[in-house]
Amino acid sequence: MEIIWDKTLFIAGGETKGGFMFEGIVYTQRNNPKPPDIIFANATFIKEIWPNFLVEYYQGWYHNAIIAGEHGIYLTVRIDGNEINEKMIIKCNKVEVK
Repeated sequence: MEIIWDKTLFIAGGETKGGFMFEGIVYTQRNNPKPPDIIFANATFIKEIWPNFLVEYYQGWYHNAIIAGEHGIYLTVRIDGNEINEKMIIKCNKVEVK
């Protein structure tokens, strides 16, 4: 199975808001093509990703927090040559810090 990062998008408030970046991606090149990740059968795959939409520069790069609301991912994977698209949504609640 391959995760097709060039067709995988962040969803915020029911709308797609661009792709993702992860370790090894230079921010200024975040919209360039990214190689897919290959996941082998019975393997565990872990990767920390950040929505491009929530990364900004102010005297350095920052990953802004996801605010309360419905957010998710429009995931595109390739299995045996067939592309499969799945939309996964989570509801984030506001957390009060004391």
